[in-house]
Parts: sequence; C-alpha cells; structure tokens
Amino acid sequence: MWSCGVIFYMLLMGKPPFSGQTKKETMSLAKRGKYDSLSCEISDLASEFISKLLVVDESQRLSASDAL
Repeated sequence: MWSCGVIFYMLLMGKPPFSGQTKKETMSLAKRGKYDSLSCEISDLASEFISKLLVVDESQRLSASDAL
C-alpha cells in the first residue's frame, strides 16, 4: 500500500513525494515518512487518501480493503 501511495502521489503531483538533495537524504525522508506537502490543487479527499497510505507504521497505514 505504501507503493500505491507513492504512485498516486506521483500521478497527482507530477513529482516523487520524497525529494532530498542526495540519494541518502531522499531515503532518510522516505524512511521517516516525510514527504513534500500536497498542493491545494488536489481535492481534500485525494490528499487524505495519500496521507493515509504514506504512513511508515504498517499497523497505522490504510489496508488494501479499506482503500478500496
């Protein structure tokens, strides 16, 4: 589901959710779940959906059946 969140983010925003200056910084951001903020150009529902998918703790992340 994490990967789906990344893909949805990229489709809606046109860029990856994690963007550091280096690969190491980018990986650190991803591991901490610190993604670039979602713009106000997407709906609140889409923003909430992505934020529930890009949660580091799997037990807190949206499940596939809940996402559906």
